[in-house]
Amino acid sequence: MTTWVAVTKNITQDTKLGEGKGEFIVSKDLFVRPALPVFARTKDKLTLPAVIQNTTEKDVTADVLIKVEGGEVGNSSVKNLKVPARGNASVEWPVTIGSGKKLKIELSVKQVGGKLVDNAVFELPVY
Repeated sequence: MTTWVAVTKNITQDTKLGEGKGEFIVSKDLFVRPALPVFARTKDKLTLPAVIQNTTEKDVTADVLIKVEGGEVGNSSVKNLKVPARGNASVEWPVTIGSGKKLKIELSVKQVGGKLVDNAVFELPVY
């Protein structure tokens, strides 16, 4: 979700001044919000959670996928869940950190049998 603010200032040829301000919110119908640490340590065992947000008026069944470079996902990388209308659902994966210098995480959510999708990619330093 993003809030945009538009500000205008104008002056006419006969020196009349005016200004205006407007605000609007933009949001996707289905999106993924990860809750990731700031960094990781080699051989750490983490639980990486994410919240799937549904802003539509109908329940959504979705597949959520995690892809990890620089670590290993401990169980199935795809989770199927039902996200209630105007609600959210949580999902998590156990991940073991490898010996590299960074951990790249890609999270994707896709509505089963529909068009709603979202994707997020993050990189964490590994010490």
